[in-house]
Amino acid sequence: MKLSAQSLHLLPALVAIGLVVAPANTSTASPVSSAADTLEIARRDRPEIYPPSPLENADPDPWWPDETIPLTERDRQVLRDRLDGLNASAAASLAAAQPAAAFEQWNRELRLRRLLGVSEELLALARVGEIAWEEEEFYQLQVITRRLRDIQLDLLGDPFEDDPDELPPPPDLLTLRQLGDAYAAVRARGLAVEAYEYLLEDARDRGDRLTEEETLRTIGELNYGDLNYEEAVADYEELVELAAARGDTESRVFYLERLAFMYDQLQRPDDARRIKQTLIAHYQSIADIPRATALYIEIGDDLAATGDIGGAENSYMSAYTLSWEAEQFYRAGEAIAQLAALYEREGRYEDALNTYRTAIDVDNISNDRYGLMVTYDAIGQLYQRLNAFAQALDAYQRGLEVAQQLQSRTAYFQFQIDAVSREMRR
Repeated sequence: MKLSAQSLHLLPALVAIGLVVAPANTSTASPVSSAADTLEIARRDRPEIYPPSPLENADPDPWWPDETIPLTERDRQVLRDRLDGLNASAAASLAAAQPAAAFEQWNRELRLRRLLGVSEELLALARVGEIAWEEEEFYQLQVITRRLRDIQLDLLGDPFEDDPDELPPPPDLLTLRQLGDAYAAVRARGLAVEAYEYLLEDARDRGDRLTEEETLRTIGELNYGDLNYEEAVADYEELVELAAARGDTESRVFYLERLAFMYDQLQRPDDARRIKQTLIAHYQSIADIPRATALYIEIGDDLAATGDIGGAENSYMSAYTLSWEAEQFYRAGEAIAQLAALYEREGRYEDALNTYRTAIDVDNISNDRYGLMVTYDAIGQLYQRLNAFAQALDAYQRGLEVAQQLQSRTAYFQFQIDAVSREMRR
């Protein structure tokens, strides 16, 4: 059976949610997925599979008992006003800690909103879906998602059950966006992405760059919110280029920051470093030294973790030099402490001690008493490991003096002093 282009575009989503079953020869399904596909084999089988949905109540409603009678414009306005009142009443019930009564009213509203057309129904489904998410009403979320699935099939047809020549024409873009928004409201992010990708292709076909970026940003946010970082980084890499092309520096930096975070989470250090270096250049251009030096330190940490000791050393030194020249002494102290720790881990003890001595100077200049206490502790521990007990004792005693000023960790330093003193008496 030949599928239309629009059906093929959304086919992965329809298969993923179980509204259609992929052809048997496309892949070897697992027993679990086969069972799920069997249960969801056709929309017509739903009444036998699912419990009745409160949105599919067949009882006539007294506000419009015969749904076969078309609404006049006056009827529509009267019904709209009543439904707005029902929405307000449901909100009042929820505020009075009566969620069951609230969602019963909202479900009645949603059933009747259907009479006003798909656009008004989708807006209402998104509104109630957002409330259901906030209230952790997961059954209600399932009910609304099920209705959204049916609307999607009504809009796009069923590529496995309908004649491909009789599939409905593509829905208007506003309705499709409302469908995507409603899926997003109930946190069915994967389904929302499928709807928005249709809009994205349309924007690209029309050369509408602003709509393209807006839609791609929505898709990226959904993938990011779903922790689907592998997909999201591709979205945000494109967004960086789009923002740069139209000279939107603020958006470009936002996208770059998201990318740096996601590449860190994906443990892709080369990509993370590439993005962070781009951010460093930006922050230096606007004299935002604290952010630039913080990123230099992060890159140093990344390089050290991957075994690039020379690269880590250079990055820490860049952070130190930049922050020192800008008199950002706190960051300078942080960078020099990381460098000293790197030397110590690599067994370069003389370099480590010299760097710790520089850290003491930085701590004194910046009046960072806590940093000074930590530095003396690090020096003491290094000398102790080298069995240089006299030097270790001196460092711990200096650390104790600072600790007494801060009224912090005095017992720890006294313990270290006693331990070193015992070693010296042996």
